[in-house]
Amino acid sequence: MYYYFSAITPLFLRLGGANFGVISEGVRAVDLDGAPLIEALSLNGESGSFNFFPTDEFLSSPPEFATVTDMQGGYLIKIMNFPVKKGFAVIKQERIGNALITVFNDDGYKISIDSSGFYSESLPFPFTEVKICPLSLSGRSFICVIYKSEKYFIDLYDDKCEKVFSAVADDFSLSGGLFTVELKNDIAGHRIERSFGFIKEKIAETDRKVSYVKPFSVFSLPEKILPFAFAEELLCGGDLSPYISDELNGKIGKIKEFFGDFIGVTPPPTFRSFDEVGLVYRTGNRTYRIEYATFSVENRKITNFKIT
Repeated sequence: MYYYFSAITPLFLRLGGANFGVISEGVRAVDLDGAPLIEALSLNGESGSFNFFPTDEFLSSPPEFATVTDMQGGYLIKIMNFPVKKGFAVIKQERIGNALITVFNDDGYKISIDSSGFYSESLPFPFTEVKICPLSLSGRSFICVIYKSEKYFIDLYDDKCEKVFSAVADDFSLSGGLFTVELKNDIAGHRIERSFGFIKEKIAETDRKVSYVKPFSVFSLPEKILPFAFAEELLCGGDLSPYISDELNGKIGKIKEFFGDFIGVTPPPTFRSFDEVGLVYRTGNRTYRIEYATFSVENRKITNFKIT
């Protein structure tokens, strides 16, 4: 079985007692027999060390320190070993109505909300600043907590101290609602602007504008790249018409329904066919699965596709 490993912070990996080497954000692959003991050892003591066996139980329900992606022929295991700040310290505390919200460090970042109910959780990411404020959406009141890191992590809580929304953005605005900007590091360099409201008892997207950070033309792409760019355009909710045939242009709604709610696009691993486009779907808490799509292209237009 092929295993691919990566880590948020560099780790030294041992597989069944044998040294494998350093893993980091870049993915490293190995072909393993059985389920040997995997030791992921901190290099500097700033993040944790982890030991585990890649059993069926681990792969289907990973602990908090890992995410697992089923690649259909292999597994990608990502170690979420964010650096941990030792000790206890209150970072930010605000009272909104009758709710007391506290963001603090206790050998790792955490948040608690004490009101008519109580909520607490560990925060699986580092940050440099935090903002806590009330937010009104479509006449409903929420507690908004925003963490600043390389990006902004935005969480909303209702009056029952329950988390009802999360988003990651490159920029945001709370002026008159909730608005986010996301910059994609993809082929076209997409910029996605979204607004949110409270609709049918849940927070939902109310508007989306898709553009490009720099001038981009589909016609400048090599033909073999077109399926990947198409999948990324579909993921962003952009204009599919330059990629597909006239016949498919009349079936855009069915195209979106066919591919469903995938959350990422990836090249195929070495054990899959080179002409497949990997589509990443969320399957559970910290678990994902890659489905593979193939495309028929004629005269630089996609005429058909299937998931293999």
